[in-house]
Amino acid sequence: MAVSLNPRQLGLLGRIVNDGHPPTSKEATSVYALRSRGLVTTTSSFAYHTAAATEPGRDLIEHGPSRSTPSTTTPSSRTDGQPLDGEIPATLDELISLIDSEGGYRLDNRR
Repeated sequence: MAVSLNPRQLGLLGRIVNDGHPPTSKEATSVYALRSRGLVTTTSSFAYHTAAATEPGRDLIEHGPSRSTPSTTTPSSRTDGQPLDGEIPATLDELISLIDSEGGYRLDNRR
């Protein structure tokens, strides 16, 4: 599974790889998301401003997502121990339908 990055994260990673400019405090959350995907490292857990690209991070920017990149975490089973069937739904409506079909509880008033 390829890494899924939003445009802000991808732009920040590109800036770290190409320019080396340190991230701002407003980009700290994006740095932590990139770090959790193995695309950047930091000198300590809260040192967002020290972000440096890893080899997979540089590869992603230089060659695009077609090369081997770290995957995001995908659950291998449900909480009840049953295996997942197929892909995880990607849209909000699909997720709501899945929750409803499993007898789950939701807080919103949609539908």
